Amino acid sequence: MARTNDIGLLPDYLKNNGYEEAHTTYSTRLFSLEIHERQSFYSQINDFENYYRNPKKYKGRFYIGVQLTLLHKQHIEALPPEQSELTIEEYIEIDRDFYFKKLQAMSERLLVRNRNPEDFEKEIIEKEKWDSRPYIRPITNMDPTLQKEFDITFNDSRRQFAQVKNQVQISLNLDFSNNAILEELETHLKFLRKQKGDKFKKPKDKIHRLKQQKILQVMDVYLWQQLSNIQIEYEPLAGFLYPHGKFSGKKLGDEIWPLAESLLDSRSIESQFLFYRADKEYAETVT
Repeated sequence: MARTNDIGLLPDYLKNNGYEEAHTTYSTRLFSLEIHERQSFYSQINDFENYYRNPKKYKGRFYIGVQLTLLHKQHIEALPPEQSELTIEEYIEIDRDFYFKKLQAMSERLLVRNRNPEDFEKEIIEKEKWDSRPYIRPITNMDPTLQKEFDITFNDSRRQFAQVKNQVQISLNLDFSNNAILEELETHLKFLRKQKGDKFKKPKDKIHRLKQQKILQVMDVYLWQQLSNIQIEYEPLAGFLYPHGKFSGKKLGDEIWPLAESLLDSRSIESQFLFYRADKEYAETVT
């Protein structure tokens, strides 16, 4: 990946005011849905790059989707008579341009200042309708039907992580009082942590901090760099992202950038905890 200090290479859509507004106005739930959309996009471009590096290895396991299939067909139909098929280089160029446009659309959709409020509300509902954020909870009912009835944020399109490493099953006897069960559970939890050697870390709500760090904009810049194969140095990039000097290039490189990279992975601890907190806050507003 080529390294540069030239901030001017960044496209205009990555400089729009929509990021500031989104980080200020979006609910935690909508914020988490935006992050998951970027996770899905990151997975797509990784599949795209892996496939074209080794098409034989990934043949049959890489589905490009309806839009790209139709786009390929259009380009094939436009080929001169002497050429019956697109070259690998042409496929790569077509696909990369497609993903650049998709990233631009995802970025520009954040501009909400002059948007019709009804259109914005419709978009939120549409996002929630197709909510597929990976599902995580500190306690899970082993009966999926009961868990689904309990959890207001769960739907059929979401999958639950099976955290085998730190997952144990405990049977509760509901003939006992709540106090007796909670007292026993607290004692048993101390025992389990000691046996498993896990250090208990008090959960901290980092969502407000993520918004201060403009994490959606950082993630989109990261995605653009992956597609363009260009890496802008952290110091000038920090000046671009935080023009008032809130965060330095060192802070960006040591903490914020790795965090954005981690959040692009739906299986990361940071991602799982963020979605859990988003669901928790959403449930508190509707119950």
